[in-house]
Amino acid sequence: MADQGRERDFVLAPNEFVFIQDQTKGQISVYVGPHKSTLASTDSPIVYDRAHRKFVQTDLQKAVQQFPTADEGYYIVLENPAEGENKNHPELGTVNSLSRLKSGRKINIPGPQTFPLWPGQVAQVVEGHRLRTNQYLIVRVYNDEEAQKNQAVIRPAAPVTPVGGTTGGGQDNSSQQTQTTSQQGSKSAVELTMGKLMVIKGDEVSFYIPPTGIEVVTDDRGQYVREAITLERLEYCVLLSEDGNKRYVKGPDVVFPEPTENFIPSANGGRKYKAIELNDDMGIYIKVTADYEEGGQKFKAGDELFITGKEQRLYYPRAEHSLIKYGDREIHYGVAIPEGEARYVLDKKTGNPELIRGPQIFLPDPRYQVIVLRTLTDDEVNLWYPGNKRALEHNQRLREMQKQRGDIVSDADVRMLSNAPGRRAMRSVSSENNVEAFSGDQFDRGTSYTPPRTITLDTKFEGAVALNIWNGYAVLVVDKDGNQRVEVGPKTVLLEYDETLQVLHLSTGKPKNTDKLERTVYLRVSFNQVSDIVDVVTKDMVGAQVKLSYRVNFVGEPSKWFLVENYVKFMTDHVRSLLRNAAKRHTIEELNAGYIDIVRDTVLGVSGEGGRKGRQFEENGVLIYDVEVSNLTIGDAQIGRLLTDMQQAAVRQALEVASRERELAATRRTEVINREIADQKNETAQHFHEQEKEALARQKTILEEKLKVQTENEKAKDASNASQLARERASAMQLLDLEDEKRAQRLEELQAEVKAVVDRMGAISPDLVAALQSLGDKQLAAEVAKALSPLTWLGGNNLAEVVNKTLKDTGLAGMVLPALGTIGAVSAANRVLSDGSDRPLARGNGPIA
Repeated sequence: MADQGRERDFVLAPNEFVFIQDQTKGQISVYVGPHKSTLASTDSPIVYDRAHRKFVQTDLQKAVQQFPTADEGYYIVLENPAEGENKNHPELGTVNSLSRLKSGRKINIPGPQTFPLWPGQVAQVVEGHRLRTNQYLIVRVYNDEEAQKNQAVIRPAAPVTPVGGTTGGGQDNSSQQTQTTSQQGSKSAVELTMGKLMVIKGDEVSFYIPPTGIEVVTDDRGQYVREAITLERLEYCVLLSEDGNKRYVKGPDVVFPEPTENFIPSANGGRKYKAIELNDDMGIYIKVTADYEEGGQKFKAGDELFITGKEQRLYYPRAEHSLIKYGDREIHYGVAIPEGEARYVLDKKTGNPELIRGPQIFLPDPRYQVIVLRTLTDDEVNLWYPGNKRALEHNQRLREMQKQRGDIVSDADVRMLSNAPGRRAMRSVSSENNVEAFSGDQFDRGTSYTPPRTITLDTKFEGAVALNIWNGYAVLVVDKDGNQRVEVGPKTVLLEYDETLQVLHLSTGKPKNTDKLERTVYLRVSFNQVSDIVDVVTKDMVGAQVKLSYRVNFVGEPSKWFLVENYVKFMTDHVRSLLRNAAKRHTIEELNAGYIDIVRDTVLGVSGEGGRKGRQFEENGVLIYDVEVSNLTIGDAQIGRLLTDMQQAAVRQALEVASRERELAATRRTEVINREIADQKNETAQHFHEQEKEALARQKTILEEKLKVQTENEKAKDASNASQLARERASAMQLLDLEDEKRAQRLEELQAEVKAVVDRMGAISPDLVAALQSLGDKQLAAEVAKALSPLTWLGGNNLAEVVNKTLKDTGLAGMVLPALGTIGAVSAANRVLSDGSDRPLARGNGPIA
């Protein structure tokens, strides 16, 4: 019992409270700490079950509750507040009896605040709503009267200077109260009605606590703060209002929805769309759903627009526009029409298909134009495209689609059903409604090679009916109005939607007949060959067959070429008639011998100066310009053998004559060759003789040239020698002059000596004088003879003249001259002259010792 008593005692700490119910009376008391008490046996701790709105008994430990506490920046949403202003909350540290509550009401109490609860009250602590510029709140008015009386705690997004000098930090109650007061004037201008929704935008309010009467609505995830959409350039979003109207907002912008608006999600779950990028070959088909005016132009509801890149490069949807889609195609792309191809484009107004030729990128206007395909029958396919199984299957599939639709088949229908991977019109890559993760201001470069985008064009069966006309062929094109034209290859012909080809029926077989006709649309107009067998009867009633082949061209006006449906039968019938008529004028022997010439003369005409003119048919321009005759077959075999025997005999005779002729020709040729050999040998000998003569002439010329050069060299050498002699003579003359000067000087010295001697010897006797004089004269003569040199004699005087000139007026003149008369002296003097040296005269037997 003591333990049970202790368990009935409880102590409440500050900020704790507990609900105790008297089981006998049903009264509920609130024990608020700090407090100590003991429970009576009839007291039971209870708690309030918020979900079921009733009190539930529990043990004491679980019944003790904490005060709801709202710090600064938080607020408490209190449900079922107490009546009266004196006892809003239970008193602290005591037991409080139950107070009357305003059931079904709730109030918002901004923090900092903490208090115990009355039984039946529910308190929820909510953090104040801090908003960034791209966040917002949706609030609902649940009590308009209370909302008008109370004030919200608001911090504006832009810094303000509130009354009291405190900036918008919002950390104390005074600043909060100041801010709330500043918002009262603006709030009063807003009409608050029960259930009204409002948006608190983060670019206007950075912090918000709602007043009593207004609650913040959570989103689907239970979050109070909602994210606005930040749109970049080339992005837009769509908001759908509860009244069914849409609002389109394009970036850059921060989009806050109205309380009644929701963002329309894109295909990938996002809320942003990319602007539709258009170029000259792209467009979108728009339906105007409401009247509006833009750029001075008025648009009415029901109008249809086709906007291409030529008018608008970037398209942003608007509320008055509705996109018209064909299947899943939102953007219409241009169709690549290569050169030599075309497309059938149906005019929706007139119903007439038009042929659009390439090369171009053709963008049809879906309001007025649609690309259609032409369906051909199996017969047309087999005629126009012989052996082309793929073309046959394609047209069969088109006819099946046309049968299902009951209308013409468009290019889009075929594209959706065929799903051919290779058949794609030229188009740009569009991101549709996806928004990539790229946020701008960055460059990402790959480390591997990325090949360029490749477009594959496979338009063989998507375009207009095209025919490749080969060289030498022609077709006749006819439309429904009867107009026709001839197309001659080589070329590619594009048919209009109502045009078809003329079919020809040509005879086949040999001989040509109509049992089996060949149907074709292609006419061979150049170098055509038609083979035939013609039955003829000769003049002597012998039947025969001629096998031949005609070479045919079509000439003249092309419009005539297709006038005859079966030109083969028309031509062969006429030529058969001519050949039969010609055979009737010849016997079988004549025909057998010259049937080739007969046939060629009959068909092509007789050969003249300009050759054979051929046979032309004016009806359709057929010209037979040549005939090849293969053989002649005689119908009667016996007549054939007789003709063969005759031919063999003629051939043998002809062969014998030909053999003799060949022998004569060989002999004649051999002799001619012998003569030519002799002539060639003579020509060779004559050629060698001429070469020898030319060689001798060249040698003579060379010798003459050498002699001439040698003579010129001798003349040059003589001139050189003469110059040398002249130089030597001048040198010798200079030496003679020097010797003369020396000799004169010596004579003067001798005369002086003689005179001195004479003077000394004056005292000597006459005999001694005579003897001495004689001795002096001899010595003088010797000196004179010694002094005379050959250079003096070269002056043109002989020795006697020189001595006489030298010893004139001297006493030795009589003694020297007789001595010089001797032969020995003259020979010695001549040798001295021829020697030309400075040696003295040789001694001889003459008077000179």
